[in-house]
Amino acid sequence: MESPKTFISYSWSSPQHEEWVLNLATELRESGVDVTLDKWDLKEGHDSNAFMEKMVTDYSVKKVIIVCDESYAKKADSRSGGVGTETQIISSEIYSSVNQGKFVAVIAEKDDEGKAH
Repeated sequence: MESPKTFISYSWSSPQHEEWVLNLATELRESGVDVTLDKWDLKEGHDSNAFMEKMVTDYSVKKVIIVCDESYAKKADSRSGGVGTETQIISSEIYSSVNQGKFVAVIAEKDDEGKAH
């Protein structure tokens, strides 16, 4: 049986957050999930926009995990950086696809009121 293919979308918020995401990805891999992560799979010099688009739109990628923290939310809302690009691609996919269950939010951080970013 083939492992389910998953892509993790996240913001490079801080070294601690990046380590948290790497630990999540490692745990998923150890549990049999085929995880694609930019730090592992995007080679230096390759087109990051093409990489992100392929991960979001590729039918073989069964889940896109969106790790939400304050930085991700701000970049997504302002459409800035890699997160902004991914947000545009993800939004288009969600609005045009019947399979909206492909996208899963993981809340990595909450605001002072306990609300997810």
